[in-house]
Formats: sequence, structure tokens, C-alpha cells
Amino acid sequence: MFASMDYNPHLPQVPGASGLKFFCTADVWPLLWPVIQKTIIRLRSGLWIYVGEYAFILAPSLTKEEWLSQEPRVRRTWASNIHKNDYGKFVRARIALRKGLRRNPTKNQVEKKIEAADSLFTTTRKALHTELRRKPTKMEVERKMGAVDYDFKTYVTVDDIVRAYDTGEEVSKPTRIMLASVSLISISEGYRSVVYEVCRI
Repeated sequence: MFASMDYNPHLPQVPGASGLKFFCTADVWPLLWPVIQKTIIRLRSGLWIYVGEYAFILAPSLTKEEWLSQEPRVRRTWASNIHKNDYGKFVRARIALRKGLRRNPTKNQVEKKIEAADSLFTTTRKALHTELRRKPTKMEVERKMGAVDYDFKTYVTVDDIVRAYDTGEEVSKPTRIMLASVSLISISEGYRSVVYEVCRI
């Protein structure tokens, strides 16, 4: 597993140290990845370090207070990631609905909003496919849709996402920031030397 300190300030920074990894619950890695993984940490741009074979054990989600205790840079990095990635669509839809309804939306309202947006995107893509006589790119579909904010990236900003987590509105929601404790199992010296040689290139 490759992980960055930009998103995870409590990762181990030296071989053998323990730590914490943050992830968004919409991420599927806890279900798909092995519990024990070779772990390489990005300390800063251009500097990666192999820290060992680690076990990732799920822990409770971050509380509002724990979220607020993270540096503003870390919180903004997560909000930016939630804003631009598909797994953040549920967060963006909830925030968009909350803005319009002036209250917390129900799960059903969020699901219907996303279904309608996805349906519109699919219909537009099919029409464009017929028009172009080839499969359109995502960018072409978005251009055709014009001002329609099908993935809630225009109406909901990164600042809106930061605010939603800072105020606790998104902390207990299905797409919350979760924790995994990171515990050393072993260190492969052979693997460490291979990683070192690759990183020197």
C-alpha cells in the first residue's frame, strides 16, 4: 500500500513505528485489500520510505473534535479529495440538498437525487453516442450537459465540504472519515533494499 502524509499525518514515518490511517468509508479498500500489506509512505514530494509489513485494523470513525484537531491543511486535502472523486458524490449530494432544504435530507432523498443525476448523465451520454457515432468521453458528455451540475461539484464547493465536517454535519454520515490502526507485523530487508534501489533511480 502506498499512502501519503498529506492525507494521513499519523502514519508511521520510520520502519517499525505504529500509526493511524484515515480513509473515507466509501473507499472499498478495507473490503478488497488484504489486512496485512507492504506499506510505503510518501513523506514529501519525491521521498517515499518502506516502513514494513503492516496490519490495518478498522477503528471507530473520527469524531467532530478529532476531525477539528487535524491541521487545516489535512482537512482541506480531504475535502478537496471528496470534492473531486466519485466516492464523494454522496457527501456532495447531501450538502447540496441541505442547502436547498435548509435541513438534513433523508437517505431516500439523497439516493433519489443521485439516481436522477446519474440518469440524466446516462441519457445525455447515449444521445451523444448516437450523434457522434462513437463512445463519447466524460468531458464531452459534461460539455453537452452544460450548466447541469450532475455530480454536485459546482453547487458544492471545497469550502462547503470543510464546513460540513467542521460543524459535525458529515461526521456521523455514511461517508465519514474512518480510522485504521497500523501495526507492524514484519520488515522484509530484501524488499527494503529493492525499494531503496528503485527510489534512487
